[in-house]
Amino acid sequence: MVSESLSLQLEKILDESQDSVAKHGKLLDKLKVVFDASEVEIFTEELLKKLRPLMIVFKKEIVIDRVVEFVCKFLASLFSPVCETENQNGNQQRSFDFVSIFLKWMLEYSNAKDKAIRLRSCQFLRTYLKCMGDEALMDGQLFKDITRAMLKRLRDKVPTVRVQASLALDRLQDPDDSQRCPVINAFVQQLRSDTSVEVRKAILGSLSVVQSSLPAVLESSRDISSSVRAFAYIVLSQRVNPRALTIEQREMLLSFGLTDASETVKRIVSNKLISAWLTSYKGSVFKLLAGLDIVLSKDPATAEKTLQVIFERSCTVDHLVDNLEILSQDRVIPLENLTPEWSFYWRCLLEFIRKKGDRYDSLCDRLVPSAQFFAHYLLKQVNNVQGPSTTLQSEVDQNLIQQFISKQLLGISTNIDVSTDELGRKRLLETYKEVLMDPARHYPIAADVVDAFLSLIVNEESGLLELASVVSELQLPLVGAAPSERDRREREMRLAGFRVRLNVARESLRDAVDAENFVEAAALKEEVAELEAAKEAAIEELLPSGGLEERDEPLVNLKCLAIVSAYLRRSSFQGVPSTVQALIDSLVLPAIQSTDSRLRALAVGCLGLCCLLSLPLARSHLPLLLQVVRMDAEYIRVSALRALFDVVAVHGFDCFEEGEPAATEDSRVSDDLFEDSLRQPTDSSISNRILSVFTSFLDSDSVSLRSTSVFGLSKLFIQSRVCSSALLSRLLLLWGSEEDAECRVHLGFFLTMFAMASRERRQIVVEAFLPTLSGATDARRLGEVMVGLTTESDSPDTSSTAHDELSVRIASEILRDPWAPNVGLLARLANLLRLNPGNLSNLRDLDVLLRKIQEDVDDKLVAASISKLRGKVTSLLRGETSVVVETETCVANSTIANSTIPDST
Repeated sequence: MVSESLSLQLEKILDESQDSVAKHGKLLDKLKVVFDASEVEIFTEELLKKLRPLMIVFKKEIVIDRVVEFVCKFLASLFSPVCETENQNGNQQRSFDFVSIFLKWMLEYSNAKDKAIRLRSCQFLRTYLKCMGDEALMDGQLFKDITRAMLKRLRDKVPTVRVQASLALDRLQDPDDSQRCPVINAFVQQLRSDTSVEVRKAILGSLSVVQSSLPAVLESSRDISSSVRAFAYIVLSQRVNPRALTIEQREMLLSFGLTDASETVKRIVSNKLISAWLTSYKGSVFKLLAGLDIVLSKDPATAEKTLQVIFERSCTVDHLVDNLEILSQDRVIPLENLTPEWSFYWRCLLEFIRKKGDRYDSLCDRLVPSAQFFAHYLLKQVNNVQGPSTTLQSEVDQNLIQQFISKQLLGISTNIDVSTDELGRKRLLETYKEVLMDPARHYPIAADVVDAFLSLIVNEESGLLELASVVSELQLPLVGAAPSERDRREREMRLAGFRVRLNVARESLRDAVDAENFVEAAALKEEVAELEAAKEAAIEELLPSGGLEERDEPLVNLKCLAIVSAYLRRSSFQGVPSTVQALIDSLVLPAIQSTDSRLRALAVGCLGLCCLLSLPLARSHLPLLLQVVRMDAEYIRVSALRALFDVVAVHGFDCFEEGEPAATEDSRVSDDLFEDSLRQPTDSSISNRILSVFTSFLDSDSVSLRSTSVFGLSKLFIQSRVCSSALLSRLLLLWGSEEDAECRVHLGFFLTMFAMASRERRQIVVEAFLPTLSGATDARRLGEVMVGLTTESDSPDTSSTAHDELSVRIASEILRDPWAPNVGLLARLANLLRLNPGNLSNLRDLDVLLRKIQEDVDDKLVAASISKLRGKVTSLLRGETSVVVETETCVANSTIANSTIPDST
């Protein structure tokens, strides 16, 4: 009778607890009265009896969640942290006995075969631990038992059970001894390997972010799932102080976050992460920039994007300008107060306002002085930059700071409006030329000066002549008694004219010889001799009491090469002007033979840029670039490899088939580099050899060379210069195993862009499918990725899609060897395909293949997968287009782009 009364009371209380959480307070008091009036064993037995029906419900139900929460609140209310002595009335011991019996019962059921029971037991334990107070105590053995059970469930085959287990383990971590804490170690391992998005998010929410777990959290910011990446940035913004991160880690988080493919991730980084970091730096933008070390940053664009986010979130543009109180009355920052952070902020703010449009011109005028005044201000700062001759670290650091500030001021100078200030424009040009003409200093900023100089030059050809004159003067400076200003200008113009005519005549002579027009060549040879004599006479007139002081200083040549390189990067010439050809012969090619590695690196870059302008030039210097790729220092080989990729991207492989340059001892490349058997764009040898050189670096031990090869081959694929499925398979395998984060992210973006571009390119992915699976260490993951890459959102009614062909290929492969180890994986992947219901012929062929497979295959799991697939095919053949698609984890086209962390189980 007592048991029946207790049963009714418990049933009534538990029923009412389902209605609303607001009733739980009063119901707890009622249940406490019932507990005090009952025997512990009887009360426990009746309560568990009422809870058993809840344990077999796997589907999420809000009423069950309320009951679980209510019962766990009751357990926590009975458990008192003061357990050193027994209460006189014995209530404390009764509470401990009841809680122990209940928890042991839940621990026993956590090993049940039914996934619903495992789920609910983990949910009870998680909710109970959550309801315990901060000062609550637990029996040591019980603590170990719960930890052991939940760690086991953390590896459960059902994702929802793993989610509850990870939430239950939240309060069982020991951050003070993180190295030996089994929970933290298990969290880190599972976070890096679990295939479920929800589990990874749950672990991120539960994991204590300490020194040993921080790397795993940072890796999650580059997870394959955009929702995991977004949640990782939320965790980092809430729990991690930016001072606990290295400069490289801060820059990496902002770089990947602000360029993420997901708008949600970008929004979280902009609104949460950057705001949290600013708060940590007490609202100082300049401390944040110092934390990013913008002077030595490898990616200054990241800091620029960060500032742009801060500017966008500001109240008004006027407010930003008004807050720049450091500007003097002359509208410049005094040089003694000019720091790298201030100069960077100044430039970025000016460019941000310029992009807003003409209506903000008045605000821009408040940020910069007149062009003439700024030219004087710029020259004073630039003169602080020294050449790379000092060896003291303090002086090197100070020189780097001055270089950085000077580059920012040069950027500011290009944003000064000189459209109505011709005098200011000329003064800026004179300042730029003065800086370029200094042979001993300013080499590190020469390229920036050239960019600023060319931004004020309207005619590209005149800009080339001006810079060629600067290079000539740097190499052969004029010395002696100077003539009058007017005479000097006239003689310089005459000398420049002879030089230009001489270069044109030499180019014409070279063309005549190539065309075997010897009569014209003889006349041109005489003309060249006359122009040579006229040039020498002009030089004599220019220097009546002096001469030429020839220099052979590496620093001067470095500056000359930097000038030429900067010009070529901005050039839009079609073909190689005679002036550029003269610079190649007199400056670039000799520098490649120099013993100074800095000169060789710049010269190789210049030669590559020149080859982009002219196909004949590219053909003639191809052996030289190949030789450099094989034999020089690593960073020079990287430069030459980039140049080769650019040349092929611009001119293509076929352009090298005619007029192949003869091999010499200096330019010959050994044949052992060209044994790649990939399907090539053409059948002739030169294309095969070039592509073999490119692919050979995919296996290089050097990260720089390997990354450069990956980037270059990606570019060739995107531009349709190569279309090899075998080569694409190698890139897919590299994506699955590459440890370099930047390279992996690039491959992710490339694969997504390539597959989304056209059906023909998805066909190449289909051809690479089976070879890639056969060579992959994580074949299941790569298979899901390729299924996602070949998914077509809008397929025609009757034409064959990539998935249609892939289904037949997979079925044929299974039928070829039904006992192969990868048959189970192939059958699982086949169920992920989205078949076109309008392609009836393909469905009939596939149905025939699946029927034959069912007759041959013996494995039960494989047979079940094949039966399921055939059921879908049969339904589609009957016209049932609304076939339920299996909701398994499958990588979509947009999810691979930011992935850098492989998931393995």
